[in-house]
Amino acid sequence: MRSYAQANIFDSICILFALAILPMVIISIGIQLKENYERKKLTQSYMDQH
Repeated sequence: MRSYAQANIFDSICILFALAILPMVIISIGIQLKENYERKKLTQSYMDQH
C-alpha cells in the first residue's frame, strides 16, 4: 500500500511528463499534416499545369 504522499508525487510527475510530451506530439502531428497538405497542393498545381 503506497502512502498518500508517494502517490501524490507520482501523479504530479506523470502530469508534468504528459504536459511536457503533449505539445511536442501536437507540434509533430501539425508539421506532418502541413507537409502532407503542401505536398498535395504541389502535386495538384503540377497536374493543373500539365
